[in-house]
Amino acid sequence: MKINKLSKFIIVIYIITLIFWAVFNFLSGWKSLLEGPAFNYLLTPFLVFMTVLPLIGGLIGIYNSIRWGGWKSSVGRSLLCMSLGLITWSGGMVIWNYYLFFTTISVPYPSFADVSFMLSWPLWTIGAIFLSIAAGANLGIKNLKGKVFLLIIPIIISAFSYYFLVVLARQGMVSTYDNILKTFFDLAYPIGDVVILTIAALVFGLSYKYLGGKYRIAIYFILAGFMMNYFADFTFSYTTTLGTYYNGSLSDILFVTAMALLSVGVAGFVLPDYKNKKFSIIDSNTVDNNSIFHQILVTIIKKQESVIGLSAWYEANNVSGLIIDQAHNLASFSGSGKEAIDRLVFRYEELFGKASRAVCKEAVRDLTVRMQPEEIPDSLK
Repeated sequence: MKINKLSKFIIVIYIITLIFWAVFNFLSGWKSLLEGPAFNYLLTPFLVFMTVLPLIGGLIGIYNSIRWGGWKSSVGRSLLCMSLGLITWSGGMVIWNYYLFFTTISVPYPSFADVSFMLSWPLWTIGAIFLSIAAGANLGIKNLKGKVFLLIIPIIISAFSYYFLVVLARQGMVSTYDNILKTFFDLAYPIGDVVILTIAALVFGLSYKYLGGKYRIAIYFILAGFMMNYFADFTFSYTTTLGTYYNGSLSDILFVTAMALLSVGVAGFVLPDYKNKKFSIIDSNTVDNNSIFHQILVTIIKKQESVIGLSAWYEANNVSGLIIDQAHNLASFSGSGKEAIDRLVFRYEELFGKASRAVCKEAVRDLTVRMQPEEIPDSLK
């Protein structure tokens, strides 16, 4: 993944936020400070940047989602959900800052800010599930190791999380006698952390053999963001339980880092400009739709379209020897059909690695079984 201008912009905001945080804590002596120059000129800008960063990442992600086909493709759906998660998290910070700046409550937990924070969790969870399709995690489940991994990882993470988020962070207790809202969030935060970390671990563990291509690093940024968010919430829970949390503390910069990683990840899904090459117009009477190679071509492109949107047709349109008519869902080729299909599969493989090739093979399995071994393109064997 090349660091594009939008990703660089997010990184610059993160560095500025980090500087404000470091200077504030140096001057405050790592303790709460809610008045004076350090509060006005260091902590306040830090909290503003902490709010703005995920908002910018979310807006960039929504734009990228539209380019990937929005809700019509797996990648588009993933980016949309993750971006909305970033925006709702930013909304939580808006509410948090309102309490801090305009009321006498310095640590508003629980509050309506937590409602907005928690809305991001189901959105991130759904986004990670859709992302797993592009990453090839569903392919890893098909072997025995994948099935064992799918069974063991949730158990390990649940035990690990119970110890760190309940036994250690909350002193082994979840309140059942305080107000209902606090009880709900005391239960919901550990559960949400377990779900998100489990899905991130499963996506990484089940897809590492398949994931590759130009968007591999962007996916790793997203998974790292989920991991960082887990440790940020642990730190927040631990310090609020001990009564040592303050605005601008360690957990806050961990949250900022998590949001930066997620934002750079969704910003990394930039598609090239396809406008330079127009689609062809194919006379359907000139295409042998009964040809096994023509059937394989169209089947692969349509399957990839369900994963990566219209970019599947644009990528195919850039393959030498292929003639693509996206308006009529037609594809033809010149020269060898085997070689044309191999070039097409390789083109998709450049996006997400072996995961893309596996998607192609699975899509045409019913067609390749009808072919002689020597007829099957090498990329589909």
